[in-house]
Amino acid sequence: MTTHCTRTCLASHGSFRVERCSCGWISVHVGAMTLRLESAAMEQLATILGEASINNRKLQAQKDPATLGLLSPMDALDSSAEPGLGRNRACDASKKVYH
Repeated sequence: MTTHCTRTCLASHGSFRVERCSCGWISVHVGAMTLRLESAAMEQLATILGEASINNRKLQAQKDPATLGLLSPMDALDSSAEPGLGRNRACDASKKVYH
């Protein structure tokens, strides 16, 4: 008997996509690379990437005070996004089934 997993898109933008499998794994797709993580590991990755982003903005602001970062680069691309939240594209409603 074959077990079917269903993946639901959690977030997507450009070549980045995050999906949750019905078996509980999280798949983080970055271009051709995919990380398969447990939920707790995905949370840790999100935390460290957020921290790195903040530190990078601080360093960039020190180098170029004219870009104090009222909007993140992702916010600037999407004028409908709330400042500081980045771009959150709705994933298509269809679910993918993998064997």
